[in-house]
Amino acid sequence: MKKIGIDLGTTNTVVTINDNDQIKIIPIDNDHLVPSVFYYNEKRKIKLVGKRAKNRGLMDPDNYIKSTKRSIDSPEKKFTASNKTFSSEDIAVEILSKVKEAIYQYLGHEEKIEAVITVPNNFTTNAVENTKNAGIRAGFSKVETLKEPIASVLAYGEKIRPDNHAIYFVCDFGGGTFDIAVIKYDGSEYEVIATGGNEKLGGDDFTNAMIDYLNDQIMEKEALDYSLESIEDNALLKMVYDSDVTYQRTKAKIAQKAETAKLALSYETSVNVAIGELCVKDNQSVIFECDISSVDFNQYPKVKRLWRDYQEAIEEVIEKLKREDIGTSDIDHVIFVGGSMNLPEAKRIVQELIPANILEDNLDTIVAIGASSKMTTTKQIIPRVNFNLGLKVEGDKISVIIPEQSKYPIEASKMYTTIYDNQKEISFEVYEGNAIDNVYDRKNHWLGKLILNGIEQTNAGEARVKVTFSLNQEGILKITAVDLSNNHQVNTELNWQELKY
Repeated sequence: MKKIGIDLGTTNTVVTINDNDQIKIIPIDNDHLVPSVFYYNEKRKIKLVGKRAKNRGLMDPDNYIKSTKRSIDSPEKKFTASNKTFSSEDIAVEILSKVKEAIYQYLGHEEKIEAVITVPNNFTTNAVENTKNAGIRAGFSKVETLKEPIASVLAYGEKIRPDNHAIYFVCDFGGGTFDIAVIKYDGSEYEVIATGGNEKLGGDDFTNAMIDYLNDQIMEKEALDYSLESIEDNALLKMVYDSDVTYQRTKAKIAQKAETAKLALSYETSVNVAIGELCVKDNQSVIFECDISSVDFNQYPKVKRLWRDYQEAIEEVIEKLKREDIGTSDIDHVIFVGGSMNLPEAKRIVQELIPANILEDNLDTIVAIGASSKMTTTKQIIPRVNFNLGLKVEGDKISVIIPEQSKYPIEASKMYTTIYDNQKEISFEVYEGNAIDNVYDRKNHWLGKLILNGIEQTNAGEARVKVTFSLNQEGILKITAVDLSNNHQVNTELNWQELKY
């Protein structure tokens, strides 16, 4: 039985193994990173994951799927390739199946494999469960999940100050999410003392902003609008392109150049973007090229908004620390994690807010290294929940059972009753979120429904129903409801695949 660690990222995936007490990265397609992308062409019977999928996607973007991790908490969100629909979990299964094959190749044989798959700290409960399901569906014999900031501290912690107290401020800025966690280490346990971030902010947003920047430049110089979905939306585009397929390929080329330019600005103060021929207009080839400085890019309105959101997320966590009587001067180390932390502005903002020692080795692989470290550590890990967990009640509010920032594992209960005379059942709508005065606020997430039938029929308000939430070490939620008058009960682990939206 082999045990491996997997950082299943929005942009890239990394796999590690503890081989004779040495954590090694398992190469996939001769690289330590495999792009978290999928290509499917049913007509040609082609199904690809990783670099080959990414290359194919440039020529055939309609059958190319990427950046699905953000919506893994939403089974209703679908992606299409060759007229076939896939959920985010389906794409995760394809990526993890590719990972499993690479492990077999590394080992030289097939055997049962246990996996620790990392997830963002601000993942919703159903996103964690769906990630775990994807690992099981991909063929791993056992799957655990581990929060990414905890994984990064595990990779660093015992090497830096193995016997002393230390407070780590983790900034995990990946392709799809920005994760923050403050973790205290006392030599025997790791305790999460504050969490935050933005689950909808990542490097992909800066890539998309770069695409918009280039499109604006092209529009200004050539009057060609590449922000449009199809040539059918613009008379000039219909004149210069013989088909929408050719237009989509040009858009894909612009997107590729945008990604390359964004990455270059992680290390350079300016970059030359040479897209080459866009089309033929008035019997002349339209060639586009421009220079972009990091200053100009960071001042672009869409990028300024992204940096504002980034800084606000950090400041919110700092405010949480103040309520725990912890100041920024109490922080010993800031850990940078994720490829997007290579952006100079990302580093600058953190360093201006927190005067602490910076740890930034192996930004792309440190989480996967920590996942393998989890299997051998003897230290206890005490995480905290990011969201209130509770039930929808009258007034469209959330009745909180497990409060935000509670340590877990945890079990908590609350009493409920009927609102009608002779009521035969109670339907419990389960939510997580911090906007408790409005259950329908977009910051909240509906998790599922639990129905307790066969309750004792009596006057409204007289029934006594006890609802218990149990959150395990991985953040998986189990719910039990019991009518105390007849001990009739119902329970669920909220199987997200069976929920109807």
